[in-house]
Amino acid sequence: MKPSTLPLRLSREEKRIVRLLAKGYTQVEIALYLEQRGFTPSSKSTVEKQLKKLRDRTKAKTMFQLPCLLKNQEIL
Repeated sequence: MKPSTLPLRLSREEKRIVRLLAKGYTQVEIALYLEQRGFTPSSKSTVEKQLKKLRDRTKAKTMFQLPCLLKNQEIL
């Protein structure tokens, strides 16, 4: 599958999660980081669901590819 070429808008929460992912945080670390700072979503399952939805929307095959695609599309 080719990456999505449609314009993609991310919510503030989605951007926050993907930026942490791009910095090398795991899903558990992202949830912990968000929880410690009072951000939502802050549970591991919610972070996983948001990342899965983003991967589906961008057609990213891996978690590594997701921030790469978003940076290439100048979304991040």
